[in-house]
Order: sequence, then structure tokens, then C-alpha cells
Amino acid sequence: MDRRKLLSKFLTSESKVTQLEEDTRPLTFKRANHLLRRMAFQPSIEEINYFIGKTPTEAVNLLLGDGQDYLPQNSNRLPNPDSDLNFIDDPMQNPKSVPNPLSASLEGQMNGRYRQVVDWIINIAASENYIQGSVSEKLTHFLMSIWCIEFTYDGDYQIPANSLILNNQTLRKYRLGSYIDIAKEMTLDGAMLLYQSAHLSRKEAPNENYARELLELFTMGIGHYSEGDIQEIAKIMTGWRTSPFLGDPHRNGYFQTWLDSDAHYTGSKRVFNIEFPALTEQENNEFKVKTNEIYKLIEGLFEIRGEAISKFICDKIFKYFVYSNPNEVDQDVIDQLSQTMITNNYSLLPVYKQLFTSTYFYEDANIGCQIKTPLEFVFGMQRLFGKSLEKPREALTDLEQVIYEPPNVSGWIGYRTWISTTTYPVRVDFAYKNVQSLTNEELSNLVDQIYNKQNMTEFMNELLLSFYAKDLELSYFNKYFNIFNSNNINDTNWTTSVSNKTNNFLAGLRQVIVEIVQSPLFNLC
Repeated sequence: MDRRKLLSKFLTSESKVTQLEEDTRPLTFKRANHLLRRMAFQPSIEEINYFIGKTPTEAVNLLLGDGQDYLPQNSNRLPNPDSDLNFIDDPMQNPKSVPNPLSASLEGQMNGRYRQVVDWIINIAASENYIQGSVSEKLTHFLMSIWCIEFTYDGDYQIPANSLILNNQTLRKYRLGSYIDIAKEMTLDGAMLLYQSAHLSRKEAPNENYARELLELFTMGIGHYSEGDIQEIAKIMTGWRTSPFLGDPHRNGYFQTWLDSDAHYTGSKRVFNIEFPALTEQENNEFKVKTNEIYKLIEGLFEIRGEAISKFICDKIFKYFVYSNPNEVDQDVIDQLSQTMITNNYSLLPVYKQLFTSTYFYEDANIGCQIKTPLEFVFGMQRLFGKSLEKPREALTDLEQVIYEPPNVSGWIGYRTWISTTTYPVRVDFAYKNVQSLTNEELSNLVDQIYNKQNMTEFMNELLLSFYAKDLELSYFNKYFNIFNSNNINDTNWTTSVSNKTNNFLAGLRQVIVEIVQSPLFNLC
């Protein structure tokens, strides 16, 4: 039985229309944990405790910041890949332009750079400090789940890691900005042009890939456009190029985009009821085509199909941050978030604030109802233990969510597909090995973060609420108490054992955590 359906039976007819009122109650441990798990990745115990007593609005304002990382003067707020990746401005020769064995060698080098980019993204997510505020990584990954790009595409083509870094930084920069700006940036993003084969589109043969995905997957969804609209957008997209490989024309620098005017369709176009007059030779230049066609197109889509776009995006926000069951979305909530998005020029920041500070978000039915994605599972364990765990990139591969390698342009199905007879044993094994690898010092650091240590019950309650999303039945407590008891830890010697972090206490704690992370409930967020 679906737990949400069961709870809905007890609602009165008056209460079924959900209103997103602001929740002004101070955050408890459980509610702070819920907020941080959903807005960001699994917090440390110290981070959860820090937000206890703050109102949701106070916490959300701190965590989101002002949403202006996209401004040039705020570029220093973003992580700098230059300090970790020494190839950021270094183009490689195109492996497809040379014979083997040089081709194979270049492809191997491209794979190596790609792995470094993935490791860089993992490390950023694992090292974010939520107490310092302005979280970015979960929100960035949300946008990546919409604007999907595959490192390896069309069989054996690869997108240079440099282009993936720029794509990732752009989504991070605009994660709280206007979705109009996001659409503009992604439409002329080098990695996106490569992935959609839009960099080959020319006036004699317009490529319709990106035009179709822009409408179907990135903005408004099926049912709001015609095949004619796709064909006309494809004409607008002709001639745009990127420079990913050594020796490519690079008018704006390597990995950037530029317009090949000779390949651009200059005839008149019409998308919906937006008219694009034919271009003169003088008008067929990069600046005017970008302004008068690309930007005009994106702005026009939002002007004419704004309601459809906002509902489409807010539906994705709901499924990603609240509940991913495609049959259980709350349309009342989506409609209200959609209206907020429209009112604020399609900015994501006010939408997130309205959702994460609402009483609806903190209802029990919305806590612990999500299955952790592989990213949430792996990143969460790293953050809980405050250390880099063993082979997180390989674990994500085994759990079937590889960064910049979605199954297709639609992304991952999600929901219950995250758990299978193949992936669940991998989760259990990954968790077990990494708990066993914790040193006594690392276990002691975990204990130091727990605020309530005066007795076994208070300690266990805080520990379990850190690892799990919801309160547990008494039977769980009894099982974990018995593990401590089997290590000669009881109420009589509890204070001494915790204070001195005795070997028996740490051995018992390790066994308890092993049991916790191997529990099915540990996979819920």
C-alpha cells in the first residue's frame, strides 16, 4: 500500500487543497535533517545540530544565499577547476582525425580527463560546508538531470572534458537564476551542441535534434508545439559551432561557441506566432543572430508558453525534491510553485524558497519517502563520515548513475528503478566496506558531533535520526541496544564509556553503524 495514499484518506475535503503557507516553527533535529537531505546532500551530524532552532526561512536564506552567483563580480564564489585540473585550457587532437594506435591513445587520454572531472564534481559535493551556507551541488545536479549530456554519445564519440567542465560551471552559476537565462546558456553551450550534433547543422540540412529536445525535454513537454515549430527552430540553430579540438577554428577561444555565417539559414522563420524576418548580409553576424534569433526565440517561448514551461519545470522540482512517484505528484503544489515562477520572471530562487519553507514540505508524509539516488547514497555516506570513501566514482558506476553518462537524453527514470536485485547488494557491500574502514579516530569524531550523549537512549535517538530520515519503532532501538550490551556497554557504565571512548564502546558503535547502513531504511531520504 502507498503510504501517501493511506494518509490522504484521513484528510478532510477542506484540507485537500494544499496551500504553501510559510512554516514558522523552529527546526527540530528531524526537520533540519529533512531540509538538508532534500535541498543538499546528506548532512553531517554537526550540520544538522547547527540548524536546530532556526526557522525554515532563516535556514533556507542561509543555505541558498542571494542567488546571484551568475553575476561576473561573483565568479569567485564558484569552485575553481583550474586549481585541480591542469588541462582546463588545453585542447587535444581529435581522436577521429588520426589512425590507430594514436587514435586509441587519444581516446584513453580523453577518458582519463573525464574521470578527473567526475572526481572533481564528487569532491565538491562531499566537501560543501552547509554551516557556511550557499549550497550549490544538489541544485546543480538537478539541472544536470534536465539538461542531460553524455560524455560518450552516438556509439563512440566523446565530448572533451573541458567542455563538460564549462557546462557544469554554467549550470552551477545559474542554479538559482532565471530559467530563461539557463535556456539561453544551454542553447549555445559547447557540450550541448556536440551532444545534439547541432554543431554540424547547416542551412542546406538543418539538424532537428536540439530543437526537439528543447521543447520536449528542456522546457514545455509534449503537447505544446508542432513539428513545424521544430523545423523552424532547427533553421534558427544552423551555423552554430564549437571548437573542442586542437586546430579547430576558434574565433572565441577553444571550447566556446561561434557562428559560421555561411552555414546559417538567413531566410524568414516562424515559431508559434513569433516572426523572424529574413536576414540581410549585414545582419548575418554572430551578435545579431544571437540577439535577434537565439535570444528572441527563447524569450518568445516563455512569453507564449510560459505557463506550460513553469508547470513542466515545477513538476520536475516536485519529483526531485519532494516525491518522485510519477503517479503521486501534488498538482496544487505544482500550480502554486508555477505561479511563483512566472511572477518572478522564471527565477528558481523564489520557487525553492517557497517550497523549502512551506508547512507542506515538512509534513510527515514527505519525510523519508524518497529512495536515495546513487548520488545521494554515495555522497551522503562521505558527508556523514567526513571523509572520502573508497572508490566513489566506481560505486556510482555500479549503482547505475554515472555523472555525465545518463542512459539517454531523457535522463534517468528514477523512483523505484534506483533499487534492483543488481544494485541493492552493491549498496549494502559499499556501505559495509566503508564502515569497516573507519578508524577509531574517525568513529570518535562522529561521536563528538552528537549533542545528546547523557544516556544511551538520547545518544541512540540522535544517531539513528542522523542516519535515517524518520523516527523508528522501538524494536530498532532494542536491536541496537543489544549490540552495545553484547560489548559490555550498558546504562551503568555508559557515561564513562562515551567520555573515554573505550574500545568496547567504539567496537559496539561500529557494529551498530554496520547494522544501520545495511538496513533497507537507510536507502530512504
